[in-house]
Formats: sequence, structure tokens, C-alpha cells
Amino acid sequence: MRTKGLFVVLLIFGVRSVIAGTSTNCVDDFPKLRSEDLADRETMAGLVEQCRLNTIENLESNIRDFIGDGSRNGTVKTSIILLGRLRAVEAVPLLVEHLTFSVFYKQVKRTQLWDEGYPCIQALSDIGFVSLDPILKQAEQTDDKDYLRCAQRVCMNVLGSEMAEKYIENRIEHTTDPARRGRLQRLKSTPSPLIQ
Repeated sequence: MRTKGLFVVLLIFGVRSVIAGTSTNCVDDFPKLRSEDLADRETMAGLVEQCRLNTIENLESNIRDFIGDGSRNGTVKTSIILLGRLRAVEAVPLLVEHLTFSVFYKQVKRTQLWDEGYPCIQALSDIGFVSLDPILKQAEQTDDKDYLRCAQRVCMNVLGSEMAEKYIENRIEHTTDPARRGRLQRLKSTPSPLIQ
């Protein structure tokens, strides 16, 4: 399933990778994964993994280069969403750093839910459980209400409301520093985004 999703992303964006000094299109050689020749399959598997890593690096570069440029918010949002779709665990620190980056589109034909404007919520939710520890570590160090709402939403998306609350409670119980405990308690007591 993960390979199929990666193939779709590679196909859509025509990702090219530099392997052995030549530009190779991953999509053109994808059928080699069905080869009976072990060397062909292993070479192709390495090529797909390298394409994935190059794609992640390029998407992270887009974010770093354009996050402060208001005219390129759409580029940043697309890059963030794709990192989530690729389950790019490597990008979790960058996504946590920019969790409160928001993009609300004015020209929509329906009311946007508040969390739709925060693409890092979606990306970190797509990446899953591995994103929770870094998010909570950051929550222990901030009093930013927007960050706490976004962090709470990721926890709820990944674990569900009841399990997210238990997960945060467990984290509070195992935190000895009073300031960090207090911040986690505020995260737990932040009004639910579902009713905002």
C-alpha cells in the first residue's frame, strides 16, 4: 500500500533522481520491481527509495525557502501536505517547528473548518504516532495557545479523543518539571477544537 501511494506521487510529479550520475525517471523503470532478476528488483527498490528521499528533501527545501513569503503560501501548503502523504518521518521536526503555519483560502464555496487552514496538522496526522512525542516535547516548552490547539488536534486525529486525553495524562504523570507539567496540563485543558 505504501509503495502504491509513493508510486502515485512519483507518477503525478514525474520525480527524477540522479543515480550513478545520470538522471533516471523512477516511473519509467517501476515495472522492474516485478522482475524475476533479484539484482533488477534491488536496483529498482534503491532507486525508488532514493527518489523518495530526494522528493522529501525538495519538499523541505520548498518549505524553508518560501515559508516567510506570503505570496508562496500555496507552494508551502502543497509541500507540507505531500510530506504527510509520503509519511516522511524525516520531516517531523520541520513540521513541528511550523505547526502553526496557516493558509486560509478566501475563495472557497463552503465554510472552512479552523484546522483545515493548518497544513502541518494534516501532515503530522498522516505521519501518525511517531509525530506525537516531538509535538508534546514542544508543547512542554510553549505557552502559545495556537500551538496548543494544533498539537491537541494532531493528538486527537492520530489517537481519537479519549486515547489522546489518556496519552497526554500519561505524559503529565511522567513529567517531573513543574513548568513542563503545567504546560502539558494547559494542553489537556485547551477547549476541544471540535467545538471551536
